[in-house]
Amino acid sequence: MHCPLAIALLLLITPPNLSAQDTWLFTGEGQWGQVMMTDGFVKGDNLRGQPLNDYAAASLKVARQKGRSRPWERRYLDPICGFGVSWLRLESPEEMGSPLAVYRYFRAPFFRRRGLSFDYHAELGVSFGWAPYNFTTNPHNEVVGTHVAAYARLGLGLNWVLSDHFSLQTDFKISHASNGNLRRPNAGLNVMALAVGLTYRLARPVDLKQATSGTELVRTEVPLREREEWRISVYGGLDKHLYELPGLNPEEKYEALGFGLGGATIGYSRGVSPKSRIGVGATALYHSGATARPTVHNGALRKSSSAFSGRNLRFSVHPFYELVFHRFSATARLEVYFHNYNRDFDGPRIHQKIGLAYRFNQTIYAELVLNARWFSQAKFLEWHVGYAL
Repeated sequence: MHCPLAIALLLLITPPNLSAQDTWLFTGEGQWGQVMMTDGFVKGDNLRGQPLNDYAAASLKVARQKGRSRPWERRYLDPICGFGVSWLRLESPEEMGSPLAVYRYFRAPFFRRRGLSFDYHAELGVSFGWAPYNFTTNPHNEVVGTHVAAYARLGLGLNWVLSDHFSLQTDFKISHASNGNLRRPNAGLNVMALAVGLTYRLARPVDLKQATSGTELVRTEVPLREREEWRISVYGGLDKHLYELPGLNPEEKYEALGFGLGGATIGYSRGVSPKSRIGVGATALYHSGATARPTVHNGALRKSSSAFSGRNLRFSVHPFYELVFHRFSATARLEVYFHNYNRDFDGPRIHQKIGLAYRFNQTIYAELVLNARWFSQAKFLEWHVGYAL
């Protein structure tokens, strides 16, 4: 169920053909860190009866460094785009599995001085090999309910150029794995780690002063809107909701009911730098499960029929930040519900949203948004199609 989404996402962010100035890089990396204590399972409600703190990973990456032949590459100071694979080592593998993550990654400097740069980077992909929850064989694991899960990692770090062909990276990373609430349980796994990597470059670093100007390519670029912009989008999704009702069989504990949802968002933003935008917006959400009253029949949940109701309608406002990567952009929102909010159904009044958007041209875009709560748990995915003015 999750593979088509993962494959589509990986294909979506695959870079275009290589230019003459691109060079290949190969990286080996080790990570050591701690699992964040965000769920009872990792806190000690497991077969070992103790916190599952320790985390380690080994990664191999292959990437290309762009030669600044395009305007957006010059804007990001010679970024790196590539593929990576990570082998994750977690405590209690009999309950959590031995996951393998495959992902696309992006790395670029905030600034560079004499062979030393302070970088930011992001990794996004899919992980395989989890040991999911099972009522009989794995009843404690509430972290991931599927064998396959989405995988994301953000980081900051230093890149030290050791020679024309070798460089050393020292990074701090935060990673998250979950299935986007497509199947329960889905508490998600969150990790903080330190990483050390060694990179081999096939060719000498590009002389940035001699990189081609790329002016002949400006006409084919989707320009960054430096000033004001209005956007409107419509979206849909599916929310899996859990219920605790008398008479429900214990093995049905995580058999959630699915409810369709949809809505529209309008937003205003302004560019504060060539890479960043800030703005505010408002959202109308219709959730068909908000007034549902399910029942239990023979120990299993049954969905009740629900007519259209104004009580299913939610309104919210949100400030947001957007980081632009050529045709792609990543957004972070804090959404505050103020109409028809119901804590028992909606959870906390403030939700967090992380989005990845792609511009087909100057006006039409598509966006995938993860709606989360408590800064750690995914609630549902929103699929947007929008228009920019």
